[in-house]
Amino acid sequence: MKIYVPMLMAAVMLSGCAVQPEKPVMQDAQYESIALALTTGEACAIAGRMDMNLAAANSLTLEEQIDEFQYDPARMHAERQRAAFDVQQKGGVTQAACNVLTYEVLRTQAVRQTANDADLARKRMALQMLKIDSRVDLGQSFIAMAVRKGEPKPDISTMQGLRTVLQHSASVAYSDSASGVYLSKTLFPRMHLGSEFEAKAHMIPAEPVGAVVARGQAQIGFQQLSELKPVKGIDIVGLIPAEAQKMTLYCGAVVSKSQHHAAAQALLDYLASQEADAAIKDSGLTPLAHTAS
Repeated sequence: MKIYVPMLMAAVMLSGCAVQPEKPVMQDAQYESIALALTTGEACAIAGRMDMNLAAANSLTLEEQIDEFQYDPARMHAERQRAAFDVQQKGGVTQAACNVLTYEVLRTQAVRQTANDADLARKRMALQMLKIDSRVDLGQSFIAMAVRKGEPKPDISTMQGLRTVLQHSASVAYSDSASGVYLSKTLFPRMHLGSEFEAKAHMIPAEPVGAVVARGQAQIGFQQLSELKPVKGIDIVGLIPAEAQKMTLYCGAVVSKSQHHAAAQALLDYLASQEADAAIKDSGLTPLAHTAS
């Protein structure tokens, strides 16, 4: 089941993949500074006070920075909400603040040569099309593994179990989206699975990984749980271990040119409420914690 809203975007926030070595725990000041920098970059871009390419590069860099730590997604979510409220209370961002952030991005990124051009384009498009102040976080998405329907479900509840399955499987498929890039560029290399594994592991473009597994073209497949659930002909084994996991935060925002801002915002607010938790969970996402009003 997929949930469609006037605009859905994936804000990639990576949870701890503490394989080798274990990542440091994010400190209070880091939560605050990262949340403020993310919010300021978005606000500067929307106000026309920062180049869209640099604002997109800023977001990508900070998301990568988050991935360097063990952190609490709910805490980061709360800090971002607090930062957005502070910016709104101050009447927006000043040109001076945007200039400082622009300089910092240029200094640290060299115009983001390490970024994937497609990722930058998606970030830039999102900043251009959305009312950032309407953003609502909807749910967390985690990576799961599937096998062809009726096949044995191996134990992947531990890192050793996952390693054994990866090494012994005849073929491995993973998506060409953020989760697949993470697996192929970060997790698998950290696990030192060897050249034989690399030869049998393949990124699947343009179709769900589950469909490839259902046809028997891959023995096991990895994708976000929300993407595997609708596919027929597979059995979902479960989520990969927490130590190896990557969380993707799904959020919604009103399109800037929408003629129905109030109705769209009401829908997003409902989807983020406790009343929609069952539907969010049924879609394969994990509902976010709700604060008492």
